[in-house]
Amino acid sequence: MFVYHIKDRSDYTSIKAKLKRAFEFIESNDLSNEEPGRIEIDGDEIFANIQHYNTRNEDLINYESHDRYIDVQYMIEGSEKIKVIGRDKIGPVNIPYNSENDITFYNDPQKQGTELHMEKGEVAVFFPQDCHKTQCSLVENKPVNNKKVIVKVKI
Repeated sequence: MFVYHIKDRSDYTSIKAKLKRAFEFIESNDLSNEEPGRIEIDGDEIFANIQHYNTRNEDLINYESHDRYIDVQYMIEGSEKIKVIGRDKIGPVNIPYNSENDITFYNDPQKQGTELHMEKGEVAVFFPQDCHKTQCSLVENKPVNNKKVIVKVKI
């Protein structure tokens, strides 16, 4: 899902080449045997993080956002629910911005966001205005073991 407001179009055209490299990395590498950790693609401009985790009930997970990077998330194995809502509709900050990890955590919003169901082979792209809650179980109290790569693309 890739949604943006037309007034923000110029923000994304400048990163088009970096996003292309992120997609090429995902498409041209067999990531199923990669161990968790960071993979360098282009220094701090583009890099990937391989993650292994069990999904959890969504009430145990906070929304997050990033200021300096776009997340290109690719589900290698497993499935999960991801909730997405704009920063203008999110609840109050729960954990303030951490510049080293480029992340802010939020309390749940009062309004309902969009719900995505990610399956093996699917990609989701989250921009700085997209607060997202990942790693949620599709069925409450039924965790799934997932393997995902998150390619971080610097804005």
